[in-house]
Formats: sequence, C-alpha cells, structure tokens
Amino acid sequence: MIYDNLNLAKEDLKWLLGVNTIISDSTNALNSKKVEMILENLTSFDAKYLELFYVELFSSLDFESLSFSKDISKQFLPNFAIVPNFGVVFIYEQTKDGEYKAQSKDGIKIFKSFPLNTRFANLRKKEVSKEKTSAYEMFKKVALEQKRLLVYAAAATFSINTLALGTSLYTMQVYDRVVPTGAISTLVALTIGVFIAIFLEMMIKFSRSVLLDYATKKMDIEYSNDIFERFLRIRCDALPKSIGTLTGQLQSYNNVRAFITSAAMFLFIDLPFSIIFILAIFVIGGFAMGLVPIGFLILSLIVGFIFRKKIEQASKNSSMASYKKMGLMVETVENSENIKATGAGFNILNNWNRLTQEVKDALNAKDWAVVDVRTMEEWAGASS
Repeated sequence: MIYDNLNLAKEDLKWLLGVNTIISDSTNALNSKKVEMILENLTSFDAKYLELFYVELFSSLDFESLSFSKDISKQFLPNFAIVPNFGVVFIYEQTKDGEYKAQSKDGIKIFKSFPLNTRFANLRKKEVSKEKTSAYEMFKKVALEQKRLLVYAAAATFSINTLALGTSLYTMQVYDRVVPTGAISTLVALTIGVFIAIFLEMMIKFSRSVLLDYATKKMDIEYSNDIFERFLRIRCDALPKSIGTLTGQLQSYNNVRAFITSAAMFLFIDLPFSIIFILAIFVIGGFAMGLVPIGFLILSLIVGFIFRKKIEQASKNSSMASYKKMGLMVETVENSENIKATGAGFNILNNWNRLTQEVKDALNAKDWAVVDVRTMEEWAGASS
C-alpha cells in the first residue's frame, strides 16, 4: 500500500507538478489549467495504477518511457521512486555512508534502505526534435489525450445503434405474430420490451452527451492554450497586415475540434455499424433488398468524390470572406476615432457592403454545391 487515501496521492502529484526542483524545467511550462486536468485524471491510489499513471505523465513531460524495477540504478541518478507508506520521491544522491538523499513533498529525506516493494525508475529526457510541430500533429496529440473519454462515447454510440434496431424488430414482430393471431399478451410483452429499449437508448444518449461535453471542454482548454502559445511565438515581421483576419482564423479552431469529435465517432462506430445494419437487411429482407442500401452507398461515395473539390473550394472562399469581414469590423472598432476624424466612414461602409456581398456569394456557391450532391442522389433514388 502506497497511500491510505486518494488525497495523499494527489498531494504528492501536486508537489511533483509544482515546487519540486528535480524536473522543474519540464513542469514550469505547465499552466494552472493543465495542472488541474492532470490532478483530475488521478482517480486511484492502487500501486499498479500509479505506475501506469506516472509512466504516461512523464511521457507527456518529454521523458523517455519509465521502466519500473525493484532495484535502484545508482549509476543513473536521479531516480523516480514510489515508496510504500511514504509516496513518491526523487532520489538524487548517494552519500559515502551508502545512504540515499531524496527530495519529497516534505523536503529532503535520507533513506538508509528502502521498504519492500519500492519501485524505481530512471529519468531520461527525450531527445529534443529540431523539427517544428505542425498544426495537424498538435490537434492529433490533444485529441489522443482524450482517447479514454472518446472510447466511452464510442461504446455508448454502439449501444445506441444496437438498441435502435429494437423498434424495427418490434414492428416486424407485430405484423408477423400479433396481427395474424391477435395475441394480445405477445403485443404487451413486445411493447414493454421496446419501451425499455427506448428508455435505455435515451439514457445512453444523455450519458454520451455528458461525456462528449466534458471531453470537448478539456480539448478546448488544450487547443486554446497551444494555439495562443504558437501565436505568441510568431515574429512581428511575419504577422499579417490585417489583424482582424488573424483574429477570425484563431477563433476557427472550434470548427476543427468539432470535426475531430464527430469524425472519430463516425469513423470508429457509425461506419462499422452501418455494415451491421446492411447485414441485418440481408438477413431479414433477402439478397435483393440488401443490394438497395449497398447501391446507394456506392452512389453516395461516387457523388461525394465528384463534388469534393467544388465543395472544398466553396468552403475555403466562404471562410476567407468571413475572416475579411470580421477583420474589417475589428479594425474599425480599434480605429473608430481616426475614422471619424478623417471622415473615412463612407469608404469603410463601402468595404463592409462589398465584403458582405462576397460572404453571401461564397455561401450561395457552397449551398449550391451541396444541393447538386443531394439532387444527384435523389435523382438516382427516383430512377431506381
């Protein structure tokens, strides 16, 4: 037993992330929000759980993956240690008397020997890559940090899709068993069962919504921190002339975060589960009936591929037009006194109207591209 309760484990973790001097060069970069998130992730004080938790933590702090053992590596100090009935310490020196000096939340501690089942791990910093981290890697890293919550949400989505089959099977059973025979008892049993399925589906949807909201909140904190940090590192000569446009681009990370969340659910749950639905149609409706959704699936992929570039270009144009419009608004507010003093309000108004028309035209082009896709699919469906 390492700790008697979870609060003691969190006190050690808070010390490790805060005032310790052994790894302070790695923890100083952590802001208060990140520290709070790490503390929230510590949910158990079991010895095995603590080992796995600290392996993941030190990896996120740019240390090589910890390998815990029962023996201390004297030649590779400092060592990180999890000591039973004491907590976590950093062993940084061996004296001439064979004793070990360690730093803990209570200050410097001298160990003549270590208790049984103490676990030691070497601390080695990862080699710093000289390559700059791309925006894609940044978004991917933050999303993977929430993979546990996304897995739970995926499991909830799988359950929702499974329960959704209940209403279809209920209708089939009513027509096959109840209507021909007038079996009221069977109807009552089926109705109770389908209402239970609908209730469970509703509760699971609510739970999934809570999970995704929590994951979204944590991702928003990470994204906003990383994006603003990258912005502060931009050289002054590299900044765009229109600060307002840059403001709009910085705010658009919300769209990327929403896409990552929805795309993860679609790719790992909805897409594979669509195969299960198609198989269910084959089993229940026969081979010919099963070919109908497969045909529409192939048609949708073809139409989407044909119009992909058109939709991408229309989306890009509408985004740039919106950024310019927001840029003009921000710069007008910032320089309102100069605009009034120089009488430039008429020119600003003309620019505003021009950008408004550009946004409208870009959105119309985007809408028409989507309408073309839907029209093609509806036409094919009517033809079949």
